[in-house]
Amino acid sequence: MVSLKSVGKVYKYKMQEINALKAIDLEVNQGEFWAINGRSGSGKTTMLLTIGAMLQPSYGEVKIRHRNIYTLNDKERTNFRKENIGFIFQMFYLIPYLNVTENIMIHQQLRSDGNYVSAMRSLTEQLGLEHRLLHRPSELSAGEKQRVALARAMLKKPELILADEPTGNLDEENSRQVLQYLQDYTKSGGTVIMVTHDRSANEYATNTMNISN
Repeated sequence: MVSLKSVGKVYKYKMQEINALKAIDLEVNQGEFWAINGRSGSGKTTMLLTIGAMLQPSYGEVKIRHRNIYTLNDKERTNFRKENIGFIFQMFYLIPYLNVTENIMIHQQLRSDGNYVSAMRSLTEQLGLEHRLLHRPSELSAGEKQRVALARAMLKKPELILADEPTGNLDEENSRQVLQYLQDYTKSGGTVIMVTHDRSANEYATNTMNISN
């Protein structure tokens, strides 16, 4: 599903080279839930962005479904990302002037598609958001905001979900709920790669990895 071969990222700053990510190898199969642990500055987010076709590595090879995503041009890579990858972030990134429904169905073409409308309603019911559909982010708790972000990432049923510290702003109960939803997603055939400081994620993951820099 996902293959990293000696992937690294080097930044240049004032005549110095900063190794943000050093020669990472990773093999992820469909249906697996990977929890990538590491301290701040270890390169976890850098690795996630390279897998997500958003940050070209300085060296190494990133493949998804046997396709080297950095041989694609910018437009092809953007389309590949839209069709195959869902993203969940610690800061939620909800649009403040849109309600829950609009944030989940952010792309206009989804709003006019009856199948996606039905899928959205099913997802929000599953995530306990059915009574919040017309509420804006400022009216939601942190746990509800993260569940909206989950629904947005899951709506198109991407093969791969990338999660960057999705429990970082949540209390213990809401963290467990988010991890359970991600685990359930892999049980239905999806694949999840999560970077985190939260060691409790290891209990839900099928595979774990520690990263240091």
